[in-house]
Amino acid sequence: MSVTAVSPGAAGAEGPGATALRALRTFSTAAASIAAVMLLLTLFCQWKGSAMGRAFTADPKVTGVGTGYLRRVDLKALRP
Repeated sequence: MSVTAVSPGAAGAEGPGATALRALRTFSTAAASIAAVMLLLTLFCQWKGSAMGRAFTADPKVTGVGTGYLRRVDLKALRP
């Protein structure tokens, strides 16, 4: 049985430029993932916002106000 050490160059970590590129890719992936989750939550709040309100109260007036609030706040979050 043979044991071989792998150098950092062979593992794909060649120099400080590779670290910066890896950090940029990680940031880009995280930003895209967060944007996708925000878009899905926005669509859900626009489509079924009343269901979220009913999770907290059974009063139709309160649910109606909460639904309207969610719809306005969601659309406001999408503006740059």
